[in-house]
Amino acid sequence: NLKRDAGSAVHDHAHCNDDHDHSLHRHEQDPRIAHQGISSLVLVHDSPLPVRVIETFCELLASAHGSQLLRLKGLVNVAENPLPLVVHGVRGTFHEPVFLKAWPDKDHSTRIVVILKGLDPKFVQRLFDGFANRISTDTADRAALMDNPLAISGFRQ
Repeated sequence: NLKRDAGSAVHDHAHCNDDHDHSLHRHEQDPRIAHQGISSLVLVHDSPLPVRVIETFCELLASAHGSQLLRLKGLVNVAENPLPLVVHGVRGTFHEPVFLKAWPDKDHSTRIVVILKGLDPKFVQRLFDGFANRISTDTADRAALMDNPLAISGFRQ
């Protein structure tokens, strides 16, 4: 449970260092790995998100699409804490989230890399956009995703 665990640990080192090429950060999949149904995307959001939003997004991906979620890893800017929250999941299993002691650079945006097999990255992007409250045609917004009385049991607080 991300909400319960989000404040319980602080990680003492950053997992992101600047010895890699940031120009490769894109929102679309890299054509070099678009084989055997494997695709990837980077979810980016500039403003802080409530922990509950990230928790529910990850739970939904894990429960509904866990076998197609090869990996999810990233830094999240959460509204409840100024430190970056590290989220990491493989298939339907998520490790306990931890806060780093500091942001690794000046960019405090949420950045989550998702690697999928057999799941359209556009679907995951639209789902994240709904949780991030980016309104678009035919996409549920945050309230519809989180406060729906018909939502899957366990997804509402």
